[in-house]
Amino acid sequence: MSRQKINGSSSRSRHHILPKSRGGGNEKANIKITTKKQHLAYNTLFGSNALPEEAVMILIEEWFYKEPNLRNKKLYELTMKLAKLTTKYVEDQKEE
Repeated sequence: MSRQKINGSSSRSRHHILPKSRGGGNEKANIKITTKKQHLAYNTLFGSNALPEEAVMILIEEWFYKEPNLRNKKLYELTMKLAKLTTKYVEDQKEE
């Protein structure tokens, strides 16, 4: 986990959207500034190698999709579309 002082504040952390271990770099489009607590929570819940869409899948499978119904199915479909768009955006930014 990368914990660095951002703008002189040690309460902020740099989170790599696409983990460095999976080919992510330090370009601005791949960095999300979070609090240290948020960064630790993300890595604790999803591991330090989870992509955004994988984190979404974990949440859906563990919290929303235990008892399938129409509402959960629609939420699942919309969330997956959002996760795929997020990943595509990050990949497109890396190519620029």
